[in-house]
Amino acid sequence: MPKINVTYVLCKIGGISQYSWIADAIDKKLIELSFIFLDETTNTLKEILTEKGISCYQLSVNSKKDIPKAVYQTIKIFKKEKTDVVHTHLVDASLVGLTAAKFMGIKKRIHTRHHADFHHQHYKKGVLLDNLINFLSTDIIVISKNVQEIVQKKEKYHSQKIHLIYHGFKLDDFEQVPQEKINLVKSAYSIYGHPVIGMISRYETGKGIPFAILAFEKIRKEFPEAQLVIANAFGADTEKVKALLSKLPENSTIEIVYEKEIKALYKCFDIMIHVPEAANYEAFGQVYIEAMAAGVPGIYTLSGIANEYIINHKNAIVVAYKNDEEIYTAIKKYMTDIEYKKNIIYEAKRNVTELFGIRKMMSELNALYLA
Repeated sequence: MPKINVTYVLCKIGGISQYSWIADAIDKKLIELSFIFLDETTNTLKEILTEKGISCYQLSVNSKKDIPKAVYQTIKIFKKEKTDVVHTHLVDASLVGLTAAKFMGIKKRIHTRHHADFHHQHYKKGVLLDNLINFLSTDIIVISKNVQEIVQKKEKYHSQKIHLIYHGFKLDDFEQVPQEKINLVKSAYSIYGHPVIGMISRYETGKGIPFAILAFEKIRKEFPEAQLVIANAFGADTEKVKALLSKLPENSTIEIVYEKEIKALYKCFDIMIHVPEAANYEAFGQVYIEAMAAGVPGIYTLSGIANEYIINHKNAIVVAYKNDEEIYTAIKKYMTDIEYKKNIIYEAKRNVTELFGIRKMMSELNALYLA
């Protein structure tokens, strides 16, 4: 059987590990990969993939005005690579890649839908773009049942196109982190508290950060050495969050805008908090899975993928939306009941291994590409 050529089109990606793992785990006997990048968020990924011998192309899309030129350039690349399957991620990449593929007559045009109902709630023009992308796609990968429901019930051009494929992770990488890397991260940010309460969350409305801060303020009175560490500390509501943090004792909080050694950072945490304010706020919620794989006990609200597998007092402590008192109580539970904490960690690791391993995702992706 001859190889098929699969071309990814990417723009404005938030992480690179997923695509590097795919490049490693793809069925290389049957599939040849190439990548088209539309902006500089992918520079590091491009270097990694180029070292693996994968063809990579760099275009420039800084605004919607650049899309027509990028479509023309992408068509030329598809011709050169003899592309059989196009797989796009996120809005701009999907508009470029799927439009070019449609013009080319490429019969399998896949996009992975990463956002939930953000456009429906905040950007109505974005819903038009979502519907256009759905129309251009022959297959739509949804990353959670939450996203599946939104596409099926609120949008168009989805009949018979939807495939539910969870993100896959090399989960052992989150557990097997060299101690020297952990020590370097602790030293870089002076993370020496007890307990260290971690959050990995952009500063934006809906993430529930103010309620976590209020809970931390209470726990700090009982555990004066406690530290609150927030990574991805940027976003639309930065001023609001910083104003709340400024009321806490000096040196009790650490803000990290970006840390590439994210696996080592997880291992610095004693407790993880992720408390979005609505069930459908998260399209997926990667932090739930990463923290569990790293062995960090979690305090969560149910949002995105958490709705599908997190069970209160089994693999995490589930708290109500917008409830700092329950977050505070959950922190105390972990601090005072060590056996309970151990059981939560064990069950959480077992659950994410079964559901979100890289092999499961790649089996489903390979099957879709080759169908």
